[in-house]
Amino acid sequence: MDPKAYGALPSYEEKSAICRVVSRLNRVLDGKRYGLFGPGRWGSNDINLGVRVGYEDINSFRRLFIKHTGLSPKHYRNKFSLSFRDSVN
Repeated sequence: MDPKAYGALPSYEEKSAICRVVSRLNRVLDGKRYGLFGPGRWGSNDINLGVRVGYEDINSFRRLFIKHTGLSPKHYRNKFSLSFRDSVN
């Protein structure tokens, strides 16, 4: 994705649509070797600084994470954030 084209998108909704496309591409291309290149800081909470994706949307990270933990990043986060909260209460 061209960084200038992304920056020129006029609305939050259009930039959010890019995030949804990235998520769909990751699901469709799962198991294949590919690279997605885009502007700024991928995963940033500020959609104007880069494509807002979560770790689960960054395919190679997700596969590596599952290989080493046996859980998706989302399931890992849910499992251990609950156990952490239980231990401090």
